[in-house]
Amino acid sequence: MLRIRTMILSFFRSRRGWIIAGTAAVVLVILIGGAVYLQTGKDQEVIAPKGGIISPFVNLPSQTEGILNATMLGMTYYNGKVYTQTYTEIPPEQAIHLRGKKLGTAKGNLNGWQQQGKKDTNLASTVDKADVYAVKGYDKNFRIMTYTEEHAYVQTAFYECMGGLPLRVGSDFFKPLKIAGNVVSAQYQSYSEWRKGKDQSHPHPLPDLELINTLVDQLYEARVAVDESIEGQLGDYYNDDKYRRITIQLKDGTEVTLILIKGGYIDYGFAQVYFQIDNDFATQLWDALSPL
Repeated sequence: MLRIRTMILSFFRSRRGWIIAGTAAVVLVILIGGAVYLQTGKDQEVIAPKGGIISPFVNLPSQTEGILNATMLGMTYYNGKVYTQTYTEIPPEQAIHLRGKKLGTAKGNLNGWQQQGKKDTNLASTVDKADVYAVKGYDKNFRIMTYTEEHAYVQTAFYECMGGLPLRVGSDFFKPLKIAGNVVSAQYQSYSEWRKGKDQSHPHPLPDLELINTLVDQLYEARVAVDESIEGQLGDYYNDDKYRRITIQLKDGTEVTLILIKGGYIDYGFAQVYFQIDNDFATQLWDALSPL
């Protein structure tokens, strides 16, 4: 619960959150009467792999009227699936190169999502009337994007379907992001540096790409745990002593941000899942990111 509430508050401090917040009533977590509407799906039948888990579903509320002005995180409903805003971004000027086939138009509200068919192009969403596209090079069952352009001013964002995934090791989750073999550069920040925002913060370059590529290998081999089973152990890690934000630039222009929690845990996006990497390597990585 602590992590969910912090994500809501911290979303608007992301590198391009000011762009997204200006065009959407952002939604993932719906606050109604002080409660968080976010739970594991119960109707979907997905079998967990042996020794693994199922990533939690995000369930849309049956009643959507009157909640659209709440403080929420980005969401689009497409092809019978919920796609939520993610920690992967792309500079607006490069987004056109990944824009694929048009899938529909986000209508700016969630009303009637239950009646939306898989072939409908008027998509329930909290994104305000943005066109929705496939992403070149990525499975549309995993990632889609919004893209709008007005007077040469581009606004774009990725949305990913991360609920209901059978996860045994980290590769079951991270392979669709296509990080392995595509790393170009990397940067990192402390928690307080990230909170300062885009205009005041200067991320630290991480020139040791071998270290980052090893991190990617570690992600593929990582142990997986859902939030509820590990959050008590992690405690509040939103501080400079426990938090590092690593942004990895890939060859196609995408920028994947991972949260490294001291002790060897990785957090990505809003999947409600943690990934535990090797302790010795985690210590090595943390030490490399500590001089700030």
